[in-house]
Amino acid sequence: FKMDPCEGDLKRLFVSARCTGVPGIWTDKSSGLHDYSYIRNPLLLTDGRVIVVDGNRVFALNPDVFGSYTNGTWSELAHMPSGDSPIYFASAVLPDGNVIISGGEYNNAGNYDRTILYNPLTNTWSDIPKPSFATSISDAPSILQPNGQFSWGCARPHLPWGPC
Repeated sequence: FKMDPCEGDLKRLFVSARCTGVPGIWTDKSSGLHDYSYIRNPLLLTDGRVIVVDGNRVFALNPDVFGSYTNGTWSELAHMPSGDSPIYFASAVLPDGNVIISGGEYNNAGNYDRTILYNPLTNTWSDIPKPSFATSISDAPSILQPNGQFSWGCARPHLPWGPC
């Protein structure tokens, strides 16, 4: 998967054919999204779907019966909790299949430090308390460590990396 910058932001999602040793052809799958504006952070779920965030709306690209994303279809998932519409956020698919989204620059409600968890089995979101030392998550870089721990950093050098 790759994102295409358009007018300074990300507006299109491309998928490629499976790796066959021959360079794949990139196909624009953005047109399958309903009224998309700025899609963010494509994440591959453990069930094979790819999710993207657009404001507080979340969409899944579902591969066809043969596993093709090029021929796949979009579906809308549960909206993020009220007040959340993050841009440039930390995120990962956790080992248990849940999705974590933390922070978010330019979040509509000012929830720059909110962390939420998406359960793809129940199509629901829930809040996770932030660590007490976290003063500004915003658009922090993040990593899912080999031991399954989700961590994010901060652009401010005096704040440590923090596990969530």
